[in-house]
Amino acid sequence: ERSWSARALTGETGKALHRTCSRIVRWRPSGLSALALGLSIVYLVLIPPYLSSVDANSMFAVAKSLAVYGNASVPCNLSGAPPGVVGSGGECYSAWYPLISFLAVPLITLGRVAAATVGVDTRYAEEEFALVIPALAAAGAATACAAIAIKLGASRRGALLAALAAGFGTEMLTYARYFFAETTAAFLVALGVWGLTESGRRRMIALLALGLAVLAKPPMIVIGPVLGAVLAIRSRSWRRLVPPTSASALGAVTYLLFNWLRFGDPTQFGGGDRFDVGNYFSLDLFKIVGLLLISPGKGLLWFSPVAVLGALALWRHSRSETGLLCVAGAVGVLVIYIGYPYGGWDWGGRFLVPAIPLLCASLGSLRGRVAIVAITLAAAAAVMQIPTMIAPYERAYAEARQDGIYLEGERWT
Repeated sequence: ERSWSARALTGETGKALHRTCSRIVRWRPSGLSALALGLSIVYLVLIPPYLSSVDANSMFAVAKSLAVYGNASVPCNLSGAPPGVVGSGGECYSAWYPLISFLAVPLITLGRVAAATVGVDTRYAEEEFALVIPALAAAGAATACAAIAIKLGASRRGALLAALAAGFGTEMLTYARYFFAETTAAFLVALGVWGLTESGRRRMIALLALGLAVLAKPPMIVIGPVLGAVLAIRSRSWRRLVPPTSASALGAVTYLLFNWLRFGDPTQFGGGDRFDVGNYFSLDLFKIVGLLLISPGKGLLWFSPVAVLGALALWRHSRSETGLLCVAGAVGVLVIYIGYPYGGWDWGGRFLVPAIPLLCASLGSLRGRVAIVAITLAAAAAVMQIPTMIAPYERAYAEARQDGIYLEGERWT
């Protein structure tokens, strides 16, 4: 007598499963799908064996708590991470951003299953699976860069150049290996810029991305209104301001609700200095912009020179709607972080990573010698990232500090 499962597999369920498997086997990725798949494979191969950052350990602790206990609290004194901030009910919570933690929950669950199956340490399996998030986000950001490049008039080969330059010739390669929110924010911002010039479902996806970007990194709340204002001014219709601004506002409301659930106060982000805007009115404005863009210890010019070339090339497209959105989005990211230019122990300008896909999109339309220059700059920057592929860059900073060298104050040397 056949069991229930056997009858199910020979009935409608079995037929549906057979159809699904057949479609998977016959699927042949092409265009942007193939690019996304290829980039994802490379980034997944480069995933490091463990988390190395205090920020990462704090956000990972939130994801693990959600996966195991069903709540967002963390230990008040967590090894390898900043102390938790005391909130509602005496529980402690992380001061970092929630989206990447929530996205990692199912992957941590898979990691626990894998660890039990093959008999390895659960912690390492959980961390390895969690690191899939920034890797896939970087692949998505580079793919979105290619999609934007096509909108700017690039050929398929040019779009591929733009994607490879953004994905492997900039700091995004380094941060694809860290459990940080930068690559997630880069993907969401690029997806938002790409989709705002579309209609129907694609436009709705763009608005969703702009809302989620606020949960990825709260300063991204500026991007939606900036993009909306550009669309409104260009079309002379203030109606186009409403959707992007509303999307960012909805993301902000969701974040405030999350704060209220954790701390009983919507305006409590986990510390009084988390979003200090005092430096925005600093008289050293030009020095701060120079620090972010041209300083040898941090500037975009040195760590991602091909993105600077992309910014120059982007001006040729500023009359088109897509080009103007790229310019506005990149400038918006820069303005956001003028008030917090240093950013602790970072490899280059970590906070400018969300602007990189927008800046590199114009590279796809370069021709002749300028295209060769772009390839050369991207290759040089890729070589520059090799040390971060071998070991965490924080290790070098820690050893320098032991020798009395404080790199935070040496950004110009």
